Amino acid sequence: MSHSNNKFDTSQNMPAQIGLIGIGTCGNWEVQIDETVAGLQKWYFQIEGPTVSFNIEIPSLTSLPSIAAELSKPKQDPPVITAHILEQHTSSIPLGTLGGLPVLLLRDDEYSDRCTLLIDGNRGGTVRILIAGDDLQQFVSALSEAIDDLEDGTVEVDS
Repeated sequence: MSHSNNKFDTSQNMPAQIGLIGIGTCGNWEVQIDETVAGLQKWYFQIEGPTVSFNIEIPSLTSLPSIAAELSKPKQDPPVITAHILEQHTSSIPLGTLGGLPVLLLRDDEYSDRCTLLIDGNRGGTVRILIAGDDLQQFVSALSEAIDDLEDGTVEVDS
């Protein structure tokens, strides 16, 4: 997948020695799962879409299948929500960190075909990136394909 100059690229946050252990592509989306090959073992979840590119450090590989499952769930009717209990009904999925900042996926409770990638800068501001419609379906398909690579222990890279 080619890199566009219009993307927020975080590739500088990656260590020099990493190995690809899972990859998935669908439409405009590519998901790569990498691990360090030397030193302290770390894992990275790379997301590349039509307008974004992120390299997120993840705490382990075990959370990825549950992330794909959560994003694939059919829409349920949202509960009646008042302002003071809104946070209790927000479906958030912790992904990992980007430059030390927490990264979450927020599942939209109103529309099943929307989620938000949230980079929480706490005091320094917050970045929210909406993934919706066909883009969300393609992202989930690419993620599922990358997870299949992990489970199979095989990674195929197009030459």
